[in-house]
Amino acid sequence: MRLVQVLIPVGKRQPVLAVLDEEGIDYAVWDETGRKDFEALVQFPVPPVGVEPVLTRLSKAGIRENTYDRPDT
Repeated sequence: MRLVQVLIPVGKRQPVLAVLDEEGIDYAVWDETGRKDFEALVQFPVPPVGVEPVLTRLSKAGIRENTYDRPDT
């Protein structure tokens, strides 16, 4: 399994969670208070082969790739 964490842009929570519900994915959501462009963080497990298809659907729901780049540690 892969644990995916996605920041949800303001106004995109409902479409993003609808995708996860339609896929039958269990998830946890936290309100985001540290970044003004995001309203929540969603975390969910998916099998390795399921990551790309889910991310593709989430992209259509408003998640932008590389929205939050963190420096390599």
